[in-house]
Amino acid sequence: MIVEHLFEQQPLTGAMKDRLRTDARAWWKRATRGNGHQPGGTYQVHHIVPLEFAHQIPGRYPNDLSNLVLMENVTHNQWHSVVSKHQRTLGRRLTLEEILKLEQNTVPYNKGKVFVIRNGQLVPAL
Repeated sequence: MIVEHLFEQQPLTGAMKDRLRTDARAWWKRATRGNGHQPGGTYQVHHIVPLEFAHQIPGRYPNDLSNLVLMENVTHNQWHSVVSKHQRTLGRRLTLEEILKLEQNTVPYNKGKVFVIRNGQLVPAL
């Protein structure tokens, strides 16, 4: 059902987003074979292209490893605070392009707190 929704470029429902979040955590654990930092406890899986925009990227599955990073909970919460602040300042929701640009500008400040998977290994995002 999720794939069909994305294929038809329809926004995901809340239940679909919840399922994708659950699957992203499981996928991360499988991809790393449980080595290194893992979701749960002090880390969360973050979607680079937020799930609310997944339908705008045809042919890209939201839980593709290239769209996932692992962030410390504090860093993840700070990220969402930054987005909320920008939205309040603008008086509207950010576009996908604005969010991606904001991510590019904020990730460098979180060196050592954001991780990606490269060749099956957990490495810092920078």
